[in-house]
Amino acid sequence: MFIGAAANPFADPFEFRVHRMGMKIAAGADFIQTQCIYNMDKFRAFMKIAVDMGSTKKLISSRNHPMKSVGMAQYMAKSVPGWTC
Repeated sequence: MFIGAAANPFADPFEFRVHRMGMKIAAGADFIQTQCIYNMDKFRAFMKIAVDMGSTKKLISSRNHPMKSVGMAQYMAKSVPGWTC
């Protein structure tokens, strides 16, 4: 069994997201899975902070998911923190 946790690299406050992920790792998470990645620049900034903090000693699984429709993009822009279209 592996204990996993989720991280949203795009939610506000941005700088706190990596610290929060680090707390999940310190609490025993074996791996982290992020929200879907649509903003590579912001994800790179998130990962740079994570590397600088040493939080990448655990597996970080990032995901991307193709948009199926304009409606899906509009829903995500309205409902997913940090996501814009």
